[in-house]
This record gives sequence, structure tokens and C-alpha cells, in this order.
Amino acid sequence: MPNIEIHGLPEGDAKTMSSQVERLLRTSPVAETAVIDRYDDVVTDLKGYPKPFFRILCIDETEEKLVVGLLTPLNLDFEILPLRAFIPHG
Repeated sequence: MPNIEIHGLPEGDAKTMSSQVERLLRTSPVAETAVIDRYDDVVTDLKGYPKPFFRILCIDETEEKLVVGLLTPLNLDFEILPLRAFIPHG
């Protein structure tokens, strides 16, 4: 279950980016399980320049590589964190 978080973009840009992510993942093997989160946060470097990024959380390293490969054309940095487990409700 890949979790794709979008950080550091203004709300309108984050919505557009979310749509682009959805379009790229729609026909991929992770289409049924991926989730996209948009965060209303500000991300800057120490000089104050915007540094938006994707945070990718996956249980499976193969899915992680697939998601990164699919999203690379969107030109954002990646932060990748391991996800130990996902426990669905019910």
C-alpha cells in the first residue's frame, strides 16, 4: 500500500500535483491500494527557497521503486520512509 504525501506546495498546486500523481498511478499495479495525501505546509531550505517534495511510504521495496519511477517526471524531490505495517479497519 503505497502512501504518497505531497509537501510544500500551495493548495492549488498541490491539487494539480495530486491529479497528476493519480493519472500516473491509475493504470499501475498499485492503482487499487495507493493513497495520496496533500499537506498544507511550507517547506523551505535554509535560504528560504521553496523545497516541495514527495514523501513515499511503502511496505514493499518493489512498490517503492515502481512509485518513484512513475513519479520522477513530476520533478519533485523524494523522501522515502519504510512502512512497517498497514492494518485495515474491519
